[in-house]
Amino acid sequence: MYRTFEEICAICVTTGTRIDTPPGQVAVEALRVGDLVATRRGALPL
Repeated sequence: MYRTFEEICAICVTTGTRIDTPPGQVAVEALRVGDLVATRRGALPL
């Protein structure tokens, strides 16, 4: 299966960067695998 750039693009952020989540912004270092984050496609798990 081939993927587009948008599907595989990785984003790097620094400690303290606030990430939008359904309940509100969260520091990136507080996020855990499975947490929901806001995306252009709606909330998706990490």
